[in-house]
Amino acid sequence: MSFQYLLCDLDNTLYSAHSGMLDHIDCRIDSFIGQKLNLGPEEISELRNIYWQKYGTTLSGLVMHHQIKPVEYIDYAYNINITDFIKPDPILATVLENIKLTKAIFSNSPKSYIKRVLQVLEIEHYFTKIYDIEFCNYLGKPNSSSYLKVLNDLGVKGEECILVDDSVANLQAAQQIKIVPIYLNGDQQRLIPCEIQQIHDLYFMVEKLIKDKISA
Repeated sequence: MSFQYLLCDLDNTLYSAHSGMLDHIDCRIDSFIGQKLNLGPEEISELRNIYWQKYGTTLSGLVMHHQIKPVEYIDYAYNINITDFIKPDPILATVLENIKLTKAIFSNSPKSYIKRVLQVLEIEHYFTKIYDIEFCNYLGKPNSSSYLKVLNDLGVKGEECILVDDSVANLQAAQQIKIVPIYLNGDQQRLIPCEIQQIHDLYFMVEKLIKDKISA
């Protein structure tokens, strides 16, 4: 069974973690929670950690336990000037151009923000689908239902997909349903067998996986 799709995480994957953009969004999330729930910094950190461990995203916990409206959360947290943090990436564009698999975004961020990031990077046209946090019923990765929902929409099995992500938890969840994982910024602990140190190396790893599958 050959590979059909390359699924790509967005934040700290298609752009560098050193950009500071996701850190900035995290600060805005903290500010939102502090205002809405009247909590201090330590309480916010503890609450977010609990929700991340239990649900995979802060937003899931806020919706379930505090009746926070997702649109209100998203409008506040992602109200940023993306060009302050990232710029077009022509090397990444070439990498994506050369990878012949059909490509889709699979991210815990909202679609409006995802599209703005892809536009700034000038790579939006390489992706046929965007699977965001709303599509996944505000659960997202690493909740297994999110992966299954994506596979069902694509009409493929897990073993027909490759996922590149910077989160071990997300990749291990993908492995459970036979999606082949590529770990970006691998920590050398070999928790995920296939790893790359920068997104610009993605083409070579995908080609290796395709060849290995053909020869298996």
